[in-house]
Amino acid sequence: MKKEIRNGIIKWAIIFALVYLAYIWQKETFDKAADIIINLPVWVNVLVAVSSLCYFFFEGAIIYRMTYFDKERISLWDGIKCGLYCAFYKAATLGSASGFAEIYYLNSCGVPVSKGTGMTLTQYTFQKIAIGIMGTASFIVLLFTKEKGIANYEGYVALGVLVIAVIVAFLMFLAASKWLADLILKIARKVLKEGRRFHDKLELIETNVTAFNKEGRNILSRKKEALLLLGLNMLKLCCWYIMPWIVLLPHYKLNPVRVLLLLAVVNMISCVMVSPAGLGTFEFVFITVFSLIIAKESAAAAAILYRFYSLIFPFIVGAFFVALHKRKKKLTEEG
Repeated sequence: MKKEIRNGIIKWAIIFALVYLAYIWQKETFDKAADIIINLPVWVNVLVAVSSLCYFFFEGAIIYRMTYFDKERISLWDGIKCGLYCAFYKAATLGSASGFAEIYYLNSCGVPVSKGTGMTLTQYTFQKIAIGIMGTASFIVLLFTKEKGIANYEGYVALGVLVIAVIVAFLMFLAASKWLADLILKIARKVLKEGRRFHDKLELIETNVTAFNKEGRNILSRKKEALLLLGLNMLKLCCWYIMPWIVLLPHYKLNPVRVLLLLAVVNMISCVMVSPAGLGTFEFVFITVFSLIIAKESAAAAAILYRFYSLIFPFIVGAFFVALHKRKKKLTEEG
């Protein structure tokens, strides 16, 4: 975990440098965006904060349902706390330690490490499926309703669909097929068998693949449960996708469904561009797309607040649960 936090600090330093360069490049736009943010009514920030927290309600519901049929079943509240606990480490390390954080937290709730590992990877798979379905469906709807400029992004959307489809197809096959899991482990053992320095990596691969395959087959054997998890993931994403509409409400009377559809497309396109936690790439695509229907400075303000309430605000709330968890652990150890 310490290594991930150190890497996170380096990533944040790079991000801050890029943000500074972007500010110099588009100073006028960002100054106007800052004025818009400062002058927003209090109720806008309250509603966006609530919408952000609703995301973690559904995240908690997903975690809760994934343990529902096990003897180590955790409560919905523990699931919500787990989501916010992971949000802290996601922001601190820009994504690299959030999976480890979830496994650790679930284990403290009585969920075995192997089960927690499988759950984390299965959650990732279902979220990618939800992003792909919502992004593709939204693009088709926007195309048929002749949304201004959306046809210009056909290539990016096609690439986004392709990338997500490949990732999801591989993960779903790995989750459902013991044959593929065994084949990957066989290849890994052959490639990494030489030298002790690869021993830990091989052990990690074996643990992850075995746990993911077991958990994946467990969930996919219950079709209704799999559909429920997919639906919860879509509802979870909607909580964040609707935030820009709330931010823009004092200045623009946009259709909330239209904003939600555009955000789904933006998120899928940004998945194609690799960056830590999507920082920079998401904002670039967001401002580019939304500038077609609103002023550029308003799009920039909405993008900045979206990032704040989807990354920084959960980090702040999550810090409380991290501190609470550490205090609880300390009291337990002291007897």
